[in-house]
Amino acid sequence: MGKLLDFYEDTGKERVGAILKDGSVYEFENVHPEPYEAFDVAPEELIRLDDEMKATFHTHPKFTSNLSAEDYQAFTNWPDLIHIIIGNDGPSAYIVENGKVLNASESDLAWLSKKDLL
Repeated sequence: MGKLLDFYEDTGKERVGAILKDGSVYEFENVHPEPYEAFDVAPEELIRLDDEMKATFHTHPKFTSNLSAEDYQAFTNWPDLIHIIIGNDGPSAYIVENGKVLNASESDLAWLSKKDLL
């Protein structure tokens, strides 16, 4: 099982983090006022790691890894990153092309598999 799947819990708060260019995984503190329903990250945390991030991830406790409207909007703000949602059905990965959020291809995810993250 990849390291990212270890972040999934069927109960509990949504978890959120980044995968850095060196393959390390960093978990952000979820500062959303309703962390069992959504996530938010302090802007200074995102700015601090901005140049080091290759991908983002977050969990959907008790739900599938399907893209929500909130996810879609958030992902378009970070078009250069791969975005991974981990749900009760496993991970799904997304990319942004021309302002649209699309399913990531196997080639987009190859580096994650090489680092045993998926």
